[in-house]
Amino acid sequence: MGRKTETEGAQSVSDCIDMCPRGKFIKGDNCENCPAGKASNEYDASECQSCSKGFKAPDPGTRICERMCEPGEYVFESDHCGDCKAGTFSDTYDAESCQDCPKGRVSSYDKRSCRVPDCDFDGDPFYSSDASETCTCGT
Repeated sequence: MGRKTETEGAQSVSDCIDMCPRGKFIKGDNCENCPAGKASNEYDASECQSCSKGFKAPDPGTRICERMCEPGEYVFESDHCGDCKAGTFSDTYDAESCQDCPKGRVSSYDKRSCRVPDCDFDGDPFYSSDASETCTCGT
């Protein structure tokens, strides 16, 4: 915890008072943890800030909002994001896994949804997540 003086030119350590640490805010005469979903990276904060879209503060007392895994990604090793593979998708933040696309559909480019497959320029169909199954183009 940091310390500060209330008046300029203090001469003694006894003139120092405790500062409200980061991850907390001043409420009356006390310091309280920022609630989950909010954070404060400042000493003596008068309030905690809500995390921006795509970021989270999962625990009370958080100093800095953390990046969430976006749709098209999944969480692994509790705090890393991985891209969904071809034939799979995720449509929520912090998905625990990617879901398989339904039969006859393929992943969208951003892996946030599934779509009807297109044919490539040679007229050949793309394949679904089941490598043995050819999808019918445009249907």
